[in-house]
Amino acid sequence: MGLRGKRQVWIKDATVATRRGLLPWLRRAAPHRYTDADPFKIISIPPAQITAMQRRWSGPIALPWLDTGPLGRFSSLRRRWHAGLVLDGDWDQAVQSFEDYHLWRVLCDRYQQGKAWQDIDYIQSAYRKIAQGRPAWGNRCHTPADVVARCDYLDRLYDRLKTEGYYADPSQARQLTLPYTHFLVNIGRQGEIIRNNDGKHRILLSRILGVPLLAAKVLVRHRQWQAVRDAVRRGDAPNLVAQYRHHPDLQDLLPAAAPAQSLISR
Repeated sequence: MGLRGKRQVWIKDATVATRRGLLPWLRRAAPHRYTDADPFKIISIPPAQITAMQRRWSGPIALPWLDTGPLGRFSSLRRRWHAGLVLDGDWDQAVQSFEDYHLWRVLCDRYQQGKAWQDIDYIQSAYRKIAQGRPAWGNRCHTPADVVARCDYLDRLYDRLKTEGYYADPSQARQLTLPYTHFLVNIGRQGEIIRNNDGKHRILLSRILGVPLLAAKVLVRHRQWQAVRDAVRRGDAPNLVAQYRHHPDLQDLLPAAAPAQSLISR
């Protein structure tokens, strides 16, 4: 690793350590704005429980990606700094269901129906756009070769998940060339788990393949959901414990609520 890479790692680690150290003090000063949870804890989520993707929301911070404005190029550090934030408002309703997302239909056509890529309507439309001089596939593809490369990437990811399983912990994945990184989720007012950034291909393919668990970190929680965590932590809400006993974000408060499961699916 070069000097620049080492510096980036140091800045990342310093940001994480600083945020983790400051959060308890911020929580004491403004409990309605900050969570009690470790801001960088990893939660294990069944793919079907990740219900939707976060859309843009114009509030105190720019969800989901924090990549807008003059500090957009520092979005990775900004996400680490905002970890543990509690937000009120309707941001958790600014979402798109995975079932309504075009890529879900594309992947179902490919891996459930067994269609060739060139026979899928979305891919045909991508080729037509490119022939007309327009970008396709979320503006990522500008040539037919770009479309082929995108399809090849999805095939490789599907085969890897199918044959090797899902390893989120590098210590479990020493035999793999590239362990999966953690993606970020937000948690809505009723405990809805909303994909914030990264991981959409893994989430969708894991649904198709039946991978039992994915690993993620929580960026933002809704204030109403944080109230549930607070009540469960205090031990004065047995009805909430019963209702949310198996929720991935409560397992640090209810360690015996559900048996530990492997993140590995073969």
